[in-house]
Amino acid sequence: MMSLGIKKAVLYSIFCFTVSSSKYFSTYKDDYNDLEAGFFSDKRKDVADLEWQTVLYFLKRVSLWIFATLSVSEFLRKYKYFEVLKVFQIVISVIFTLTYLGPIALTGILTQPIFFKCVHNISSKNRCCG
Repeated sequence: MMSLGIKKAVLYSIFCFTVSSSKYFSTYKDDYNDLEAGFFSDKRKDVADLEWQTVLYFLKRVSLWIFATLSVSEFLRKYKYFEVLKVFQIVISVIFTLTYLGPIALTGILTQPIFFKCVHNISSKNRCCG
């Protein structure tokens, strides 16, 4: 856990950055039309920020999954249904992977532990023992 002093320092840093960037961008001449209206009334955001657009798209697509998974998991954890919780987490992970990545990705994910175990066994047999 972060101490209160560190939290205050982080919040103060964010505040200082916001103030200084607001001063800079209030006089900035946008010759290339790279900025558009942002999320807040007087703030502008970079149009070419592909990473942020990708993250927003991902969050919009999976927010319901995250909410449902956390809600059901916390309910099961609160009422001590630990065996059901294990099964639920496996099932929801498989359904999510099938929905968004497909059966080939699921097969790859499920075969990784088997492959790594085989590689580990082969490499440990090839070692010289004393």
